[in-house]
Amino acid sequence: MTNILRGLIAGLACVAFGVTAYAGGPFGIICVGAWQGAVYINDKGAFSDCTTVGKLEKGPAVILAENVDRTWIIGVADPSWSMRDRESLSLVLTFDNQAKFEIAATAGAKKAVGGVLPAQGVEALRKSRLLVATANK
Repeated sequence: MTNILRGLIAGLACVAFGVTAYAGGPFGIICVGAWQGAVYINDKGAFSDCTTVGKLEKGPAVILAENVDRTWIIGVADPSWSMRDRESLSLVLTFDNQAKFEIAATAGAKKAVGGVLPAQGVEALRKSRLLVATANK
């Protein structure tokens, strides 16, 4: 089973646990390989988002999240980065050296960027075994 598939399984389990969670989070923490996922809910006790993070031994981490609107967010974080808050860049995501998507990403922190993954990108992610992400300023 690939790490991406493991992360998606953890993410789906987060959604399942999110139904019974109470205000706050993280709830339903799941660890599979290098992936860790959890459910978060808003101050009214309703599902907010489910987030999974796949950490590599050296280098960046991949962040996948699905929010209450069923929008998928993909992000990349690296401790060696130093970005300005709200700095924009383009993330090029290639799945299995075939499906390619360019998404607008924004730095939410000095060491992380994220953007919305389009529906076609979510489908490619679900079917893929390899994700290559490159950033262009």
